[in-house]
Amino acid sequence: MFTCQNGTTFIYFSKTTQDMQNAQLKKYLRESLRTEIVGAKQKIEACNQSLDVLAKTSLNNAKYLVGIYSHWAPEGEKDISITYKGALESAIKTAETEFKEVNKRSDVQGKYTVRIFLGEALHLLPEQFFEQYKQKIIT
Repeated sequence: MFTCQNGTTFIYFSKTTQDMQNAQLKKYLRESLRTEIVGAKQKIEACNQSLDVLAKTSLNNAKYLVGIYSHWAPEGEKDISITYKGALESAIKTAETEFKEVNKRSDVQGKYTVRIFLGEALHLLPEQFFEQYKQKIIT
C-alpha cells in the first residue's frame, strides 16, 4: 500500500494475489462450463426422446395442451387451459368452447398457446400450424 502526500491511497496487489484471483476465476469458469455441458447433454437426450416419440405419434391422436388467455382478463374474464387427446383442430375447437362457456360470450378474444406432448415433454407449436382452426372474429 502506498499513500501520496494528498492523501490518496493506492493498493498494489502482488503477483501472487493476482495469480490467486486468476486461479479462482478459472476454477469458477471451468465449473460453470462443465455445468452447462451437463445441461446441454440432458437437453439433447430429452430432444432425442421426443424425436423417438414423434416417430410413433399420430398427430390426429396426439395429446395437446391448449391455452387461451383472454384479452379481457383485467375486466374479469378467465383464461382457460385444456388438455385434449385427438386432432389439433378438435383441440382448438374444444378449448374455444370451454373459453366461451367460462366467460359467457359468443366469441373468443384472446391469445392462444398450443403445446404437444411428446412423451412427458411439451413442445410449443408455432401459430402458423393452428391459426386456420381458430374462430374468426367478425367485426
